[in-house]
Amino acid sequence: MSEVGKPPLPAGWKWVRLSEAIGPKICTFDRRKFPKPTIRYIDISSVDNVSKRIVEARDMPASSAPSRATYFVRTGDILIATVRPNLNAVALVPAAFNRAVASNGFCVLRFKREYAPEFFFQFLISPAFVDAISELVAGAMYPAVNDEDILRFEVPAPSDREQQEAIAAEMFKKLNALALMRSAAAAQQSGVKAFASATYRDVFPCYETGVLPKGWEWRPYRECFATFAAGTAKIPESAYASAGRTPIVDQSQKLIAGYTDSKAARCEPAHPVIVFGDHTCCVKLVDFPFAVGADGTKLLRAREGFNAQFLAHVLRAAPLADHGYNRHFKLVQSLSFPIPATENEQRDVAERLDKTLSSLTVIRAAAARQSDAISALPSAFLREVFTFAA
Repeated sequence: MSEVGKPPLPAGWKWVRLSEAIGPKICTFDRRKFPKPTIRYIDISSVDNVSKRIVEARDMPASSAPSRATYFVRTGDILIATVRPNLNAVALVPAAFNRAVASNGFCVLRFKREYAPEFFFQFLISPAFVDAISELVAGAMYPAVNDEDILRFEVPAPSDREQQEAIAAEMFKKLNALALMRSAAAAQQSGVKAFASATYRDVFPCYETGVLPKGWEWRPYRECFATFAAGTAKIPESAYASAGRTPIVDQSQKLIAGYTDSKAARCEPAHPVIVFGDHTCCVKLVDFPFAVGADGTKLLRAREGFNAQFLAHVLRAAPLADHGYNRHFKLVQSLSFPIPATENEQRDVAERLDKTLSSLTVIRAAAARQSDAISALPSAFLREVFTFAA
């Protein structure tokens, strides 16, 4: 937001440098002098960078607060994470967290009376700010900014606080409506997942009862699966393109996560490949040329006498303990799987499951597209308001 080349603003608007809009220095926490036994602590993990809210804070003894516990925050303060600022962990402090203690991993903005913090919050979650702050850390081994980097930003704003508040109120209405839409889309996706889980329980009750259908037997992982060697380099997520010659398959929920034109990364398997997400536990069956994306993507093939289509289903149904974003593949390797005696029987079971679950594939894809569209709308709304800052 340099002085040179600034676009003209509407009548009654002006450029506001953040350093000139904030108030006096914010009080800091000193565990030795703090009179109360406990504090409420907000660190970067407390902020949801999707909803832009403080979703949790830890109550802890003041005497054992971490060394990063630094700033007393008030209602209306804005917290901006200075580490990995491209992720935009930004939140407006609500009344519930008034007088909480925030980590020094945040830049804390407290505005003067003539400025509406709600309006400036909208700018700080807008693409104009996110794109500009991301450029500051592009290529850095430790992507972080300092308070001065943020305070140098200039924001296009109405001169009148009431007008700032009116614009902010209208934007909050839109963003709250989008949050409801996002929740509805997430509920639909959860319903699809629950139906698929119920279908697998019907076909593989032996995972819970231990009792196998006649002619089936438990077979250990090593007898069913083998590692598939793609022999190609993995594509980092930062190199995914929206179009290209070869689709990229990774551990995400989408079958195709992006595209590449790299000939060296293209894999053309002779038989279907089972893809397992080491972090996500997502299972895919890939029977087309593809490139391998990102870390955590495990590639498997069916051993002789086993049907890959069936193994993909039996792996999705397997009772894996959820360890969050930790690795799960070692748990898969320790499992045994319920397997029909012949490959033809395996194929029959797989085809029945495909028929039952095929409608879910369409619904899941539609729900994912809807969710992506909803996720894109906040940026579109904010870009419209702060088009002068682009």
